[in-house]
Amino acid sequence: MKHSTTSLPSRGFALSEMLLAIGVMFLIAILTIPMLTMNKGLREVKERRDAQLLASVCFQAQQAGVNFVAANGVDPTVKNLLSGGQASTGRRFQALAITPDEAAAASRHLRITNGNLMYSPSSR
Repeated sequence: MKHSTTSLPSRGFALSEMLLAIGVMFLIAILTIPMLTMNKGLREVKERRDAQLLASVCFQAQQAGVNFVAANGVDPTVKNLLSGGQASTGRRFQALAITPDEAAAASRHLRITNGNLMYSPSSR
C-alpha cells in the first residue's frame, strides 16, 4: 500500500489572516460611520443647539453682571463668550463645550437685540 505524500487541505484561516481581515473591516468602519451619521440635517441641529447654549450662557452672565455683548456684532460677542469672564461674586462664565469652529457655525443663528444675544431659529 502506498501512502500519499500530499498535504491535507487547509482547515481554516491562519490567525494573521483573521487579524488582517478584522483590521481592514475596522478601518472601513472608522471611515464610513462618521459620514453616515453626520449629514447636513444633523449639523444644522447641532448648530442650533450650540447657538441656544451660547445665548443661554450670555443671558446668565448678564444676570450676574458680566456683559459679553459687543457693540460691533455677533461674532465678537461669541468670541467674548469663548474667552469667558468672571462676575464680582467669583462665578466664571464661559462657553466651554463649544469649539471656535462650532461657535462660528452657530453664530448664524444668533442676533443682538436691545443689548441681548438672542437665539434666532432662522439664519441671518
